[in-house]
Amino acid sequence: MFKVVITTFLCILICSSLALSFGATIYVPDDFTTIQDAISGALNGDTVIVRPGYYYENIDFIGKAITVMSEKGPHVTTIDGQRQDSVALFMNGEGVDSVLDGFTLTRGLGHELYGWILCGGGVYCEATSPTIINNVITDGQGDYGGGVYSEGGSPVISNNTITDNIVGTNGGGILCTIGEPTISYNTITNNSAEWNGGGISAEGLLKIYANTIHNNEAGRPGTQGSGGGIWCSAMGDAWIYNNIIFNNKVVDGGGGGIDSFSSDNIILFNNTLYGNQADEGRAIRFDYDDNAILYNNILWNLLTVSTLMHVGYNCVVSIDYSDLRGGLSKVTVESTGVLNWGSSMIDHNPSFVSVLKSDFHISWNSPCRDTGDNAVPAFATEDFENDPRIAADTIDIGADEFHIHLYARSQDVSPGANVQFGIVGDPGTTPVTLAWSSGIEDPPQSTPYGDLYIILPALWTGVYGPIPSSGVLAVSGKAPANWSAGEMHPLQALIGPLYADSKLTNLLVLRVE
Repeated sequence: MFKVVITTFLCILICSSLALSFGATIYVPDDFTTIQDAISGALNGDTVIVRPGYYYENIDFIGKAITVMSEKGPHVTTIDGQRQDSVALFMNGEGVDSVLDGFTLTRGLGHELYGWILCGGGVYCEATSPTIINNVITDGQGDYGGGVYSEGGSPVISNNTITDNIVGTNGGGILCTIGEPTISYNTITNNSAEWNGGGISAEGLLKIYANTIHNNEAGRPGTQGSGGGIWCSAMGDAWIYNNIIFNNKVVDGGGGGIDSFSSDNIILFNNTLYGNQADEGRAIRFDYDDNAILYNNILWNLLTVSTLMHVGYNCVVSIDYSDLRGGLSKVTVESTGVLNWGSSMIDHNPSFVSVLKSDFHISWNSPCRDTGDNAVPAFATEDFENDPRIAADTIDIGADEFHIHLYARSQDVSPGANVQFGIVGDPGTTPVTLAWSSGIEDPPQSTPYGDLYIILPALWTGVYGPIPSSGVLAVSGKAPANWSAGEMHPLQALIGPLYADSKLTNLLVLRVE
């Protein structure tokens, strides 16, 4: 079985630009037998390209501004840390031009800190700011930061899958402390921490956006864990937005989705939180001495047996333009806590496309469509999958902005099997034409219908429609039997009849892994 990795054209451009280099290109194992030998032999500006294979190493960038990338992606290129150290280390002043791109990093134990603490099973960063993109970081162990550990730097952690890591204290997936990390577009799932932050534990000046954080767990019986999805303590401004945070759990504690402790100024907007579990504050808990602003968020659970939000001692929390199931009856406020409840709060089913399929796009008839507060920061121009953040006149509530869009509904496919897609558009629009292509137009071709990203003629087309009343059309296409690992396959859809008021969707790229 092959896994199909879904990415957007914007992400491809970002990731490609990060990997560009004006130096030499070094191949492993062609030029050097090991990845570490290639790093040692590289000069600043060089690119090390690693052929598919299984490499038993613990690599250290040794301060070099180089790109180390796999040739064909993480599911065919693995670095195994053999439980000897962190799989990848950045400890010598590395900056944004030190790039780790496209590997499976597995079986890391964590780097020894202070002689006895193990930190960063997958990646260890000490006062450094590397770029960590497009990796699968899994089966990491240690005391802090099972997947990624960062102390005192500003790493870019983007477009990774961070899964099945475990720690004895904080940060099952990621731990960042005393820095300014950017954590974006990651899938963070099935990680666990015995104390705080099953998915993410973060302190400092934070920017956490467009991540999918689910099925993580914090705490154990008797430990009073915190933050199944995210635990944070902001030293200055913390921006948490456009995230989908669902089905995370805290054992004997609070903050099933998000837990904040003593945050100076934490701003949460356009997040979707669903199905998180905790004793106190199933969706969000502001634990102690927090100053928080929330707007354009969805806080929802299937059942409303306990509170969704908790405002702790000395916390000042302002919330408006959000959909919170049960309203004020599902918010608890401690005696010295202050809750400012806005006049534009709602309590209506957000009408997700399919909770059972973990599809948290909103439907056309959702009460969250066009009912948010447009006063979002200038940097928040897009939603969780790069659609324009204000598609109509008024912003939507939640991580998803209802906008014409093509996305994959199933991520695992065998050659010759069906791939499930969702196509978002105005109800009643017909036909909808979906096309596979042999390549990508770079730059895209400008047309009256929008940018055309795929090369014509198409290798395959399917015609569907009309778009149902939900605004999301479910379709399927068959993956060719001759697909193989590492290949990239672009798709795009045209919504509406040709030579009329039609619109082209985004580019969707499937990479067979």
